[in-house]
Amino acid sequence: MHFITLTYTLIKTQIKILLHYRLDFFLGVAGSLIQQVISLVFLISIFSFFDSLAGLNLYEALFIYACFEIVRAIDQVYNDGIWAVAWVKVRDGSFSNYLIRPLSPLYQIITEKFKLESITSLLVGLVLLKIALNNIAHELSWQECIYLVFFIVNALIIFFSIKLIAASLAFWLTASGEVMTLVYEFSQFAKYPVGIYTKNIAKFLVLFIFPFSLGISAPFVFLFGESIQFLQWEFGGWSLVILNSVVTIVFFAISLFTWTRGIKRYEPTGT
Repeated sequence: MHFITLTYTLIKTQIKILLHYRLDFFLGVAGSLIQQVISLVFLISIFSFFDSLAGLNLYEALFIYACFEIVRAIDQVYNDGIWAVAWVKVRDGSFSNYLIRPLSPLYQIITEKFKLESITSLLVGLVLLKIALNNIAHELSWQECIYLVFFIVNALIIFFSIKLIAASLAFWLTASGEVMTLVYEFSQFAKYPVGIYTKNIAKFLVLFIFPFSLGISAPFVFLFGESIQFLQWEFGGWSLVILNSVVTIVFFAISLFTWTRGIKRYEPTGT
């Protein structure tokens, strides 16, 4: 209960800061919308040349893209502060401030900065998801809504875990911003169906090494009776649920282990 009250207070503080710096907030919203428009135009332009993408029509691909935007927007709202650890806080020694407070350092980092302008991207993602479902002519049942939420939560954990692993490398490298940026760029591949990656090595990367695509594509694959093929294996239905859950748990465990080990070996380098 204490953490809920504290988190609520911190969110209110962030909102007050945004109201004070309104121009920065609106510039952030505008930049996010422009980025979304460019990505959406690119996706639509693909279908002006091809009838399908990995066997999916425009609105089926739009469903996957909408899931990507929803997950990325939520991730940016609560997990944007981790970038500061990768770029600055370990290198200049300011990470020490988290260690002298009676709260988990990870909790402090998460609640230190809420990127509330990304809520606009979340709303856009939800609108695109609704448009996709209307044109696919598929109305989600309440059970399917639960599965959709389940896969989105798993995707959020995957995004969180990969970013935390990359940020934790700063405890060994002093700064891991470049590594984290490179790793996070793999999330862009999740905008598109896994089926477009015909080479097994490419599928292995997007499914098991940087599994952003596994997290994002899973809702569509499961809800619409499709499958993901890798080598001689085919993942669909409950086998996809198991694969998705196992990968999520493994990456989450690795991220917490790496983070914990990193904190134990942390030594301030600043003055």
